[in-house]
Amino acid sequence: MSFSALAQLAEQSKQLTNHISGADMPHIERGIDQIENQSRKLAAKAAKPLDITDNKAHFFLAKGGVDANAIHSQLNTINLKSTYEPYQPIHDTDTEAFLRHQHEQIIINTIDESRRETVMDFDSNFEASLNHDWERTKKRIFEELGQHHGQPPAPGASLSQSTRSFRGSSSLGLSQSSSYLPGFGQNMDIIFSKLKPYYKVVYDLCEARLQGSAYPLTNSFLDASRTAHKDQPNPKIQETWSLLVSVLGEEELRNGRFQSKTLRERAFVVSYQRSPYRSPAAAQLRERLIKGSKSFLERQFMTHIESSVKENPTEAMLGGVPSLINTIRAFIQLRYFRLGPSSQPNLETVNGHAVWAQVYYLLRTGHPHEALMIRYSSDSVDPYKLTLYKIIGRCELNKRTTPVIGALEDFIWLQISMIRETKSDTMPQDKYDLLDFQALVLKYGPSYFNPNNNNPLQYFQVLIYSQQFERAIHYLSSSKPYTLETVHMAITLTYYGLLRIPAVHRVSDPNPFSTSTDEQGQELSHYNFTQLMHYQAHIIAEHYPTEALTYLYLICLNTDLTPAINQEQLSLCHSYIQEVVLQAKDYSVLLGTTRHGIKTPGVIEKYLPLIKIENSNQFMKDIIVEAAKSKSKEGRIEDAIQLFSIAEAYNQVVELLNRQLAEAVSNPGLQSMGDSSLDIPAIRQLVNEYVSDPKVNQQIMSKNLETCGILLKLVEFSELYDRAKYEAAVSVIEELDLIPLEADMATIAKKAEKFQGLDECVARNFPDVLLKTMESLYKLYLTLKNSPYDEPGRKDHMNMLKRRARTLMMFAGSIKFRMPADTYAKLNRLDVMIVA
Repeated sequence: MSFSALAQLAEQSKQLTNHISGADMPHIERGIDQIENQSRKLAAKAAKPLDITDNKAHFFLAKGGVDANAIHSQLNTINLKSTYEPYQPIHDTDTEAFLRHQHEQIIINTIDESRRETVMDFDSNFEASLNHDWERTKKRIFEELGQHHGQPPAPGASLSQSTRSFRGSSSLGLSQSSSYLPGFGQNMDIIFSKLKPYYKVVYDLCEARLQGSAYPLTNSFLDASRTAHKDQPNPKIQETWSLLVSVLGEEELRNGRFQSKTLRERAFVVSYQRSPYRSPAAAQLRERLIKGSKSFLERQFMTHIESSVKENPTEAMLGGVPSLINTIRAFIQLRYFRLGPSSQPNLETVNGHAVWAQVYYLLRTGHPHEALMIRYSSDSVDPYKLTLYKIIGRCELNKRTTPVIGALEDFIWLQISMIRETKSDTMPQDKYDLLDFQALVLKYGPSYFNPNNNNPLQYFQVLIYSQQFERAIHYLSSSKPYTLETVHMAITLTYYGLLRIPAVHRVSDPNPFSTSTDEQGQELSHYNFTQLMHYQAHIIAEHYPTEALTYLYLICLNTDLTPAINQEQLSLCHSYIQEVVLQAKDYSVLLGTTRHGIKTPGVIEKYLPLIKIENSNQFMKDIIVEAAKSKSKEGRIEDAIQLFSIAEAYNQVVELLNRQLAEAVSNPGLQSMGDSSLDIPAIRQLVNEYVSDPKVNQQIMSKNLETCGILLKLVEFSELYDRAKYEAAVSVIEELDLIPLEADMATIAKKAEKFQGLDECVARNFPDVLLKTMESLYKLYLTLKNSPYDEPGRKDHMNMLKRRARTLMMFAGSIKFRMPADTYAKLNRLDVMIVA
C-alpha cells in the first residue's frame, strides 16, 4: 500500500462521523499531554473513597426505597481474593446459574482489582498502552508497505553448530494462508530464545523416532516450557502441559523413561481417527482420556486442600497427625470457620464431623476406596450427600451442578464424573455422555470461560477436558502470546494421533479448522496440522533451515490414514522441504556434496525414514532433482547446476553449463557481472574431471560434452574479439573447424551439412559468431591496408583475408539457418569492403 493510499484512507476515516457532526457540536481536540493530565485527575478521584455528600441525590434515592449509605458500605466490604472457590455457595442447581455466577464473580474481581491498582499502575500502564498501540500501528503499516522491520539474529546466536545465510525473498507463499497464526510478528531474537528449548525436544523426538524408541514428548515439552519462560514465568502454561501429561497418560516416568505403560507414537490414532465414533474402541479411548482429565483435577484439588490447610494452621486445627482423613477434616473445618455453620443448614454432622462432606472431598481428590457409598433420600438433605448421589446414582442429570460446586474445576470434575461412554444400559433420562458435555462447553463458549479475553489457556483447558482437541488448538492459535505453545501442543496431539487433519489440504484456505460428518452422522472436527508446520518452518527457515526442516519432518506423522491422505501428506512434506532447500545459498549443509565420485551426505539424508524415502537414490529423485528443475525454470542456472551436481545428475549439469556458456557467448559482459559471473577456468576443470572419470563420463551424452567443448572455445573466441585480439580470435575459429575459411565448394557443402547437427546452444549463437569472425577478418585487412610500411608478404596476407571473407560468405549462404536480415547485410558490407 502506498503512502498516498494511506493518506486517502485517513481522509475517508475523518468523514465517517459527518452524519453525527453538526455546527452546534464542536470537535474535541486534545493532545497527549492533555489526555494524560485528565486521566491522572480521574485516577486520583477513583482512588479516593466515595463520599455521598449530595443531599439531593440522597433524598431522591431514599424516596425510591434505596439506602445509598448502606449500599456504599456493603460494596466496600467486598473482598473476593480467592479465585478458586467462592465465599458463599451457589444455591442454584442449574448450569446456567452456575456459569452466570462465575461470570459475575470474575467481573466483580476485575472491577475491584482495577480500582485498587489504578493509581499505583496508572503511569506505567498508560505508557505501556501508548507504546503497545504505537508498535502495533507501526507493524501494520510496515506490513502494508511491504517493508521488513524485524531484527536479524544476534551475532553468534544459533540453534545448531552450523549457521547459514540466505538470499532472496521467501518462496513459501504464506502471506495469505498463514494469517491465522500471527504470534511470530515480534523481534526474532525473542522468538529464538523461547523456541530453543522447544526445538531441542523436537530434535530429540526425531532422534528417538529414527531409533524406533518411545519418547515422553509431553513431559519433555513441560520441562522445555519452564526453560522457555524462566524470565517471565507463567504457571498457567506449565499447568496446561501438566494437564496434557495426565490426559495422555505420561505420568509413569522415571528418569525420562516409561515404566509399566509405554506410550508409543500414534498410540491413539486407530481408536480416535480410524474407528467409527460409536465403536467400542473409540468409546474406550474416550473413557481413558476422561480418566486422565479426572485424575488431573483430583490431584490439583488435593494440592489446593493441602496448601489451604498449611497456610491457615490455626483455623484448620489439623493436629499432629496429618493423615488423609485428618487433612480433609481440617479443610472442612477451615471452610466452616470462614463461612459459619449457618451457611449450610442441611449439613449432616456426626460427633461434630461433616461426614458427607468428608466423603465428597475424598472422592473429589481421587480417593474412592476411603470414601463411603450412600443413598439419596430427599431434597432437603446435606448438599454433599446430594452431590455424591448425583455422581454415583446419576440423579437429575438435566441439572448439572449442586450447591457444593463453587469453582470451575469442581464443575468440570462433576461433569466428567457423570459421563458414561461404554455403558449402554442406562435409561434415556440418565444418559450423559461426552457429546452432551461438549455441547454444553460450546453453548457457553469462550465468553464465559475467558470473559475478559486475558486467559485463553482457561478455555483451552476446558476444550481439552471435553476432548475437543482440534477446536482447542484452533482457539489457542489466535492468541499471540501462546504461539509456541500452539505449535508444540499440536505436535504433541498429532504425535499420539489425537488431532484429525482435513481430508483435503487447501493451501488457499486461511482457516485451518473445519468439520465434516462421518457415515453415522457424527460431526468430526479437523485441524490443518500440515499448514501449521509449514508456517512454523517458514518463520525460521531464513536463518535456521536445518531446524525448519525438523518441523517439516513431522508432517509425515499423518501418513497412517487413508491412501489418498497419506500420499497428499507425503507430497506436501517433500515440496515444503524443497522450498527450504531452494532458499539456501549453500546447499552442501542440507544436501551434502559429491566430489570425485565420493558422496558426503547432508543433514536431510539422516532423516529419510521419517519422510518415507527409502534410499538416497529416491531422495535425489524426489527432492534434489525436483529442486534443481525448479531453479532451472526460475532461471537460477548456477543454483540448478549445484543441485544437479549434488544429485549426481551429471548429464543435466552439462546441459545447464551449455545454456550458461551459450549465454556468455551472446553476452560476453556477463562473465564479469557479480552473481552472474562465469568462472570459465572452473568450468573447464569440471568438464575435464567429468571426461576423465569413467563412472561420470558414461552418464553424460557425448553430444552434450561435444557441445560444451565447442561453447568453451566460442567463449574464448568472444573474449579475444572483445579485447581486439583479432588474429588470435580467428585462430580459435580455425581450431574449431566449424566455419570453413579456405575451402572448395565440396568442403563448404560438407561443413554446411555438419552445421545441421549442432546443438541449439551453438546454432543460436552462429549469426553472432559469423559476424564477429567477418569483422575480425576486416579489422586485420584494414590494419594491413592502412599500414605505412610495405612489409614482405603484406599483399599475400591481404589476398588471403579476401579469400577467407569470400569463403565465409559462401558458407553463410549455404547453411540452412534462418539468420537475421541485418546479419546478412552486415556480412555483405564487410565482404565488399574487404574485396574492394
